[in-house]
Amino acid sequence: MPKYKVEMHYPDGSTWVEDPEFDTEEEAEEYGCDTVSCFRLGGEILEMSNPWEEREDGEADYEVIEIDD
Repeated sequence: MPKYKVEMHYPDGSTWVEDPEFDTEEEAEEYGCDTVSCFRLGGEILEMSNPWEEREDGEADYEVIEIDD
C-alpha cells in the first residue's frame, strides 16, 4: 500500500519535503493546504511586525508525492 508525503514549493524557488507520511492522498492534501495557510499567515505576521522590511512576494504551493513503503 503506498504512502504519501507533501513537497512544499516556496516563492524563492526552494522546495522542502515535509516529514510526516500519510496513508491516504486526501490526508496529504489536507496537510498541504494547512501548511500553505500557515505560510501565508506567517508572512502576514511578519508584515505587521515590520512593514518596511522588503520580503519575497509570492505564494507557497505544494505537491503530494507517492513514496514506497
